[in-house]
Amino acid sequence: MRRATFHRYLLKLDLPKPGHGTAPLFLLIIRVKLILFPKRSRRPLKAPGLNKRPEYRMKIDKKLLIPIAMLSIMIAGTVYAFTAVTVTTTLTIGEPLAFVTATGTLTTLSCTGTGLTVSCTGNVSPGQSGTVVITIANSGSASILVTPSFTSSSPDITITDPAPATILAAGTGVFTFNVAVSPSAVPAPATLTFSFAR
Repeated sequence: MRRATFHRYLLKLDLPKPGHGTAPLFLLIIRVKLILFPKRSRRPLKAPGLNKRPEYRMKIDKKLLIPIAMLSIMIAGTVYAFTAVTVTTTLTIGEPLAFVTATGTLTTLSCTGTGLTVSCTGNVSPGQSGTVVITIANSGSASILVTPSFTSSSPDITITDPAPATILAAGTGVFTFNVAVSPSAVPAPATLTFSFAR
């Protein structure tokens, strides 16, 4: 019945024939609205002798039960969620190598400082030679291969450095440097720098 009514409205919307006038614009708009949005009755459809709600309403309610239950669980989980414990720790990695002592046959050395920076002083004469013995400690938990080296501010002093050596964990290593002062050395302060790298 609705489809037949729709066709009747569509035929009424045809433009008028020449000489019969032009339909007002608002009348065409009203007729289009009648076609696209037919007025429905607000009275609910009921079958004779049937007093309960339509069956499709019951089906929609059943489909909504599962989403409602899931939403309730999510809300409950959010309210009763435990607060996470976060611990931020900053670790400082220290240098395991450290100076212990400086001795030798070259001269009596007087040293100040500990750990990574040490300054030593001593007196020598032209033509003198001997050794400088430096002890290095390893406070780490693993063995370390240590490579010694040196520099001299005076060309009149020559040094022979020892070979690299492995210092065991929690152990010490002894490094012997052979030092020789030229007989023609000019009296003046000279700086010797001994380094130990890993």
